Amino acid sequence: MIELLQWTNEYSVGVADIDDQHKKLFQLINEFLKSIAKNEQKQAITTAIEKMSSYVEYHFKHEETYLKKHPEYSQHHKEHGAFAIKTLKLIPLVNTEPSAADRELLEYLVVWLQNHVLGTDIKHFRYLKENKLI
Repeated sequence: MIELLQWTNEYSVGVADIDDQHKKLFQLINEFLKSIAKNEQKQAITTAIEKMSSYVEYHFKHEETYLKKHPEYSQHHKEHGAFAIKTLKLIPLVNTEPSAADRELLEYLVVWLQNHVLGTDIKHFRYLKENKLI
């Protein structure tokens, strides 16, 4: 099993509401990880994914209200869209090939979230703060 995600200050973008939402994303991915580890029924796993997907959509919209001021907003928005599409495409696999879908989705979610927050989000929020745009 992939290790549970642990929030540390290195993930902080320095904006409290965005940090709180990122913490919530970590929590939701950890719930999904736990569902897989407990070998829960497909419906429980699907519910965890859907819950996470719904929250991701909310978070992306909120985060982008800040990031519209960034010169690379369009690319950031595309990254968010690609993440949402990839996640939604993997959901049906849970019902047909659960172990492959679970593993692929988990790896994708964990790697993407860590890389996106540590890379793109921190860089973009730093720029906005340095240029007094937030």
